[in-house]
Amino acid sequence: MSNNINFALVCEGISDQAVLENILSGFRNDADSDFTTFNIIQPTRNAANGGGTRGGWFQVFEYCAGEKFPQLFKNNDYVVIQIDTNTTQLWHYNPKGFGNSLMGFSTAGLNFMQILYEVKCRFELIFNTIHGSSFLETNGNKIVYAISIEEVECWLLPLKGIAQQHLNCHDLLGKPKKNVSTYSNLSIKLADRAKLFHYSAQSTSLQTFIDELQLKNIPICP
Repeated sequence: MSNNINFALVCEGISDQAVLENILSGFRNDADSDFTTFNIIQPTRNAANGGGTRGGWFQVFEYCAGEKFPQLFKNNDYVVIQIDTNTTQLWHYNPKGFGNSLMGFSTAGLNFMQILYEVKCRFELIFNTIHGSSFLETNGNKIVYAISIEEVECWLLPLKGIAQQHLNCHDLLGKPKKNVSTYSNLSIKLADRAKLFHYSAQSTSLQTFIDELQLKNIPICP
């Protein structure tokens, strides 16, 4: 595998995509993204202006269950799936042929690793049921889960000198407008590898994503 890496981003929102772009660039030691390509899959960027596709947790599940999802693995080195956990009790997804499976669950009393496990199980249920039992055997090593405990904004609190919290993080950041430019600026420090590891050490939720990336042996730029 060369130093040039393609990431497909399947996320809840365009602001989440902006944060992931900085994190992935920083992780690869590629602050200017010279060797890192981001393919924006869900939602489309023009969704902020009323066009394109809608964002949200349901749309993430819907895309992952759709016929276009398996095609992503043909032209991308990795597919990053981002989802928040602040509304897990509301999760539902029952397309034709999927059955009556309940997707929702409460995070009360669960630790970080238990929450991550429960979320991954929901996606694996979709993959195995919709795309077949061999899907994960073939593509599982290319899937990177970016599971933000509560919301992505919680990853950004350390950048503002705010101690780790997992409630009302958007409010604690000052209720920034959820667009690409705002969140790209908010998270720009994470595009620097040293700073990324510095701040992730202050956020258990962000660190779990960094750990996920490290498990994939993604090439780092010299």
